[in-house]
Amino acid sequence: MANTSQASPQQLQNLIQLLNNGQLAQAETLAKNLIAQHSNVFILHHVLSLALDGQKKYAEAVTSYQNALKLQANSPDL
Repeated sequence: MANTSQASPQQLQNLIQLLNNGQLAQAETLAKNLIAQHSNVFILHHVLSLALDGQKKYAEAVTSYQNALKLQANSPDL
């Protein structure tokens, strides 16, 4: 069962840096690994959806966006 605790600030910083640097495949991999450990963390699902969308993996991105919305339905970021 996945741990639902928060990912560390360093892990989040690394993930966002990959996304911002256009390293979308690496961001996807890291986000998926972190989600496996921290399944209820909104930002992980959000970043994953952005990485997938940027790679034109639209069907997967939609699923990830939906997962993020389940966690934080009123987020203006989505």
